[in-house]
Amino acid sequence: MSEFHFLRPEWWLALIPLAILLFKLAKQRSGQGQWSEICDAELLPYLLDHKPTTPKQGNLIAGGLTALLAISALAGPTWQRLPSPAFRNDSALVIALNLAPTMDAADIKPSRIAKARYKIADLLKQRKDGQTALLVYGGDAFTVTPLTADTATIASQLEALSTDIMPSPGTNTAAAIEKAKQLLQQAGLPRGHILLMTDNAEAVGNLDLGDYQLSVLAVGTKDGAPIAQANGGFVKDSDGNIVLAKLDVDGLAALAQKGRGIYQAVTANDDDVSKLGALFNAPALADENSDSQLLLQQWDEKGPWLVLLVLPWAALQFRKGLLLLLLVLLPLPKNSYALDWRSLFENGDQRGASAFQKQDYQQAAEQFNDPNWQAAAQYRAGQFQQAAETLKDSQTADGHYNRGNALAQAGDLQAALQAYQQALKLDPKTPRRSIQQSAS
Repeated sequence: MSEFHFLRPEWWLALIPLAILLFKLAKQRSGQGQWSEICDAELLPYLLDHKPTTPKQGNLIAGGLTALLAISALAGPTWQRLPSPAFRNDSALVIALNLAPTMDAADIKPSRIAKARYKIADLLKQRKDGQTALLVYGGDAFTVTPLTADTATIASQLEALSTDIMPSPGTNTAAAIEKAKQLLQQAGLPRGHILLMTDNAEAVGNLDLGDYQLSVLAVGTKDGAPIAQANGGFVKDSDGNIVLAKLDVDGLAALAQKGRGIYQAVTANDDDVSKLGALFNAPALADENSDSQLLLQQWDEKGPWLVLLVLPWAALQFRKGLLLLLLVLLPLPKNSYALDWRSLFENGDQRGASAFQKQDYQQAAEQFNDPNWQAAAQYRAGQFQQAAETLKDSQTADGHYNRGNALAQAGDLQAALQAYQQALKLDPKTPRRSIQQSAS
C-alpha cells in the first residue's frame, strides 16, 4: 500500500458543496428552520410541532456516507500497477564477432573481417527498435557494447575491430556463447537471439542456451584462402606450409541447428542480412511473469468497486424496492456471452490491458478505446498497416513517432520518415538519434 494514491484527486473538491448541502439539510430536518433566528428558544417548543427526527437523521448520515463513497470512487483510488502496451519492440540481439587470425583470410573481398564489419553495419541499420549488443572473441570473449537501443554507438566501434586487438589467440566459440548468454540474463530478458559471425565452430561442447536462439552467419568459403600477416607474407604451419583457412560449413550448420536458429552463408548482396533481419527484428512476445522495464505502467483503478457499496443505498431510495423489482423483471439476453462481471466493473481500456498482458493482442485491439493503446495492440499482433491507420489523426509527437514505427514495419519507409519528421516538428526534444535509426 506504499503506492496508494488517487488518480483524480481534484474530485475531493466535491466535498465542499457536499458539506454545505449536508449542513443545510441537517438544519432543515431539525424542524426549526429559520424560526430559531427570530424567536426566543424558550418559546420554540410551544410554537413548533417538533417531532422526533431520528430516522430522518439516520437517512441523512447514510446519504452523506454514500456521497463520500461516490466521491472516493470518482477520485480513483489505486495502489497497484498494470502493464500497458507500448510500441517498443522487446527483441534482443547479441552479435558475437570472431577476431581470430583466420578472419584475415581474403577468400571474400576485401577480407573476411572487413566483410563481417559491413554486414554488422547493415544489420544495425535494420534494427529499428529492440536492444542490441556486440562482443568479440578469440581465445576469450569480451564485451564491446552491452545491450542498448543506441545502435549508432555500436556502429561507431566497428572500424576499430581487427584481429590484432585480441590478447589471446584461438577461437573459443563456447566462451563467446556464454558471454552472450550473460548479457541477455543480466538485462533480465527471458528470450533473445545470439548471432555468431565466424568461419569455424571450435571449442563448442554441450550447448545449453535455455530459451535463447543461436544463429550463424558463416564468413568464408569452403576452398579457403591464406591468412595474411601484418608484416607481409602468409601464416605457415610447423612444416613451413602455407595454412589455408577453410570455412567449417558442416560444423557451423550443426551449431545453428542445435541453437534452434538459422545458418546463413555470407552473400555479396543483402540477401543474408534480409533473412537474418527478418528473424531478429520480429517483435518479441513479452513474458507476463517478467518484470520488463520496456513496458509502460498503468494504474489498476479500484474506484469502480466502491460503487458496489453505493448500490444498496440507491436501491432503498425507491419506494417499495422499485429498483430491485426492475432488476428482477429485466429480460436476460439469450445466447449472449458478451456480458460478464468484468465488463460491469472494468472499462474497455482495462479489459484491453488485461488481454494485452495475456498476449491476446487481437482481443486487446478490439477492446481498447484509446487509439494509442489500440494501435499498440495491433502493432504487437503484426497488423502494422492497421496500427498506422489508427494513429493517422494523432496530434502528438509520440503518436507520430509510433505511427512512423508502424509504417516502417509495414515497409512504407517514405511515409515513416515523414511521420518521424512531424514528430520532431511537434517536439524538438524527441531523440533525433532514435528517429534516425528507425528511419534507416
